[in-house]
Amino acid sequence: MNEIFDGIQALNLQEQQQSRRSVSININLAAIRQNLATARRITGGARVFATIKADAYGHGAVPVAHALSPTICQYDIAREGNSPACKGEIADGFAVVSVDEALELRHSGIVKPILVLQG
Repeated sequence: MNEIFDGIQALNLQEQQQSRRSVSININLAAIRQNLATARRITGGARVFATIKADAYGHGAVPVAHALSPTICQYDIAREGNSPACKGEIADGFAVVSVDEALELRHSGIVKPILVLQG
């Protein structure tokens, strides 16, 4: 009877190992900037605060915020020979859930306004 039980346990373990998947996500920061530009265009040029969910699902709230900040755009313009690389792709500010998230952005060099939604 123990042999049957051990065999079932081994099959369950093997099935669990086979059902696990290795997942990776590549974040296209240029696409995020383009999405912001699209939102701004659709809203007729209204001010836009980019809402950054707690660490952006593990994508990195700081890199996402910096991708939508003037510093990145200045770098892009310098690199591309004074082209309007980020026209409309810079957030007017950022919205986060907690003070800790706001402090993380501020400590990383974000100078745009930060709206804390929950406190």
